[in-house]
Amino acid sequence: MIQNDQVLTGIPAAPGLAHGKTILVKQKELEVPNFKSENVDAEIKRIHAARNKAKIEIIDLMESVGERAKQNEADIFGAHNMILDDVTLLEKAEVDIKRGINAEKAWMDAIEYFAQMMEQIPDETLSSRAVDIRDVGRRVLGHLLGVEIGGLQLKEPSVIIGEDLTPSDTASLDKDLVLAFCTAEGGPT
Repeated sequence: MIQNDQVLTGIPAAPGLAHGKTILVKQKELEVPNFKSENVDAEIKRIHAARNKAKIEIIDLMESVGERAKQNEADIFGAHNMILDDVTLLEKAEVDIKRGINAEKAWMDAIEYFAQMMEQIPDETLSSRAVDIRDVGRRVLGHLLGVEIGGLQLKEPSVIIGEDLTPSDTASLDKDLVLAFCTAEGGPT
């Protein structure tokens, strides 16, 4: 039997030591189509419908996390709803749609614009919220594309490894099965 043990070190966000099966988490790549749209009203309706579906999912996540965890952990999804409700974000996407850009491209351009603005804030806690903006953007994009984003489902106690984990990723996990997280990006919060 060949052992494939590897030791990973990093900056701990919590005390302790974990040992166990590792699960490599990689986000599903979503291709953002880019085409000239002739029907502005239809594209704007698509964004509104996708946002509404995402809002329902986020409310369900917030309630589910609130039942399983502390309320402050569920509150992040209240912030996600605030992002969805942000008039400036929606207006930026709608301006691009009125210029003939399709809904998916207009939405993700607006998301990336605001995420990059957030990353420029000198305060690490605030700048790290760019991941929340991108998480919300990806959820809406999934609905625009008709693709199920889904969450992570564990079958046994595991150490989760990945580039970064979104709040949606972590909220979908059964805490009793998570031994530890190890990410290349992100911070201790």
